Amino acid sequence: MQLDPRGAADVLAASALLEARHGLPRVEAAEARRLAALAAGTEDPDAVAAGWVPRRGDGWYLGLRTAPDGTVVGEAGRLGDGPVGAVLAAAGAAGADRIWLRGADPVDVAGTTGSGWSVRRTLLVLARPATAPVPALPPPPAGLRRVAPADVDPDAVATLLDRAYAGPRRAGLVEAGPEGGPWTGARFTAAAASTLADPADLILVADADGGLAGAHWTARRGDAVGEVFNLAVDPDRTGRGLGRWLLDAGLAHLAALGRREVVLWVDTANAPALALYTAAGFTERGRDVALER
Repeated sequence: MQLDPRGAADVLAASALLEARHGLPRVEAAEARRLAALAAGTEDPDAVAAGWVPRRGDGWYLGLRTAPDGTVVGEAGRLGDGPVGAVLAAAGAAGADRIWLRGADPVDVAGTTGSGWSVRRTLLVLARPATAPVPALPPPPAGLRRVAPADVDPDAVATLLDRAYAGPRRAGLVEAGPEGGPWTGARFTAAAASTLADPADLILVADADGGLAGAHWTARRGDAVGEVFNLAVDPDRTGRGLGRWLLDAGLAHLAALGRREVVLWVDTANAPALALYTAAGFTERGRDVALER
């Protein structure tokens, strides 16, 4: 059924409440922007293929849209205690080909068995206390220095991010579309203007000639949760311990801000990243699961 503007606002309010309590959003960023536009009357309601919110506001939110390739894709976020089978049935009835389950737990994943849907991709939601011991931060690795974001051109940051994510994107470890496509100066500027990502939370490291070697863009979620929003090392500068240095620098930054916990999302197939985060004390909090029919 069609989701009206009031329903869109209700979904956003419920997701915001859960994020304030737990630090984890139940509606993905791009979907939240789309819902906000619908609630404000600035997006054509027909652009939302369907919306489904269980009775009494519990269970799951399901939003569907038509992708550029003509397939119908969905975003489902857990807002309460409803069973996953109901949202899968609603997505199938609406003709969805792919769907993300946000905030899924092991019972939800098990509930997809025999549903006609198969797991295509899994993102682990990892967490650790922000105040857990962080090694005393030494200077960046030899030949590198920290630089202020204000002193760096946005296009240079975008180029670094794009180079760092090009390999994972080719390997299918980054979702296709605007949220996972190439980084550009315009995309970086838009992200910096969002309520989630603040340039003040961007840690940058450059080499002697000023070329950017790595970045850790942290973010603030809810009341006291931080996020590893983007951790990127230039492919030509790997193997020098820069990734761990950037991670530790970001953890120290978030702890100084009074964040009590740090979360991040990582693909289960990204073994190097998983090893880095596990070594730093991150453990699994939940999963975002991509399903396809």
